[in-house]
Amino acid sequence: MTLILGGDHSIGSGSIVGHFTNFPNSFVVWVDAHADINTPQSSASRHTHGMPISFVLTETNLFHKHTALRISNQCMFELLYIGLRDFDSPERPNSQVNLSFRIDSLDPKYASCTGTPVPGGLSLEEGKYICKVLAQTGHLRSMVLAEVNTSLGSPKEAKTTVNSAVELIKSALLLDWTRIRCRLIEA
Repeated sequence: MTLILGGDHSIGSGSIVGHFTNFPNSFVVWVDAHADINTPQSSASRHTHGMPISFVLTETNLFHKHTALRISNQCMFELLYIGLRDFDSPERPNSQVNLSFRIDSLDPKYASCTGTPVPGGLSLEEGKYICKVLAQTGHLRSMVLAEVNTSLGSPKEAKTTVNSAVELIKSALLLDWTRIRCRLIEA
């Protein structure tokens, strides 16, 4: 599995393009507090981290140039947004999955060190569940984890946010680092 750690979520557009290039029969799971479908024309802030889905679907003309990347012209049906507590597995069992997880989809209680925290988000356990269930399908091929910014909080908040990010990654990799650590200490 490819793991991409980044700053803002604008990296999501490149990861999707790369993923579809390598895995034409793909599915995107976008976990975020925001839709990220603004365009340069519709965005008041002009921040590209609010535009990656738009770039993939329109600005880069991937929606229209689907033949080159083998993205079907119905790619809106190949994108699953996860907001709070709902998870639907990919409709096509052979689809390869690109998970794009923006840390602000978690409630600020678990991840406050991000540029745009929004109250009422996922619990850490819900986020881990999403990652784990996708990994258990055997079709998870890449994960983007974005928007962790430890400079936007106290040392305690930074530690909580980073620990939450690590837990999400561990879940996506199906790792139990507690057991691994114990084995290393015993060895």
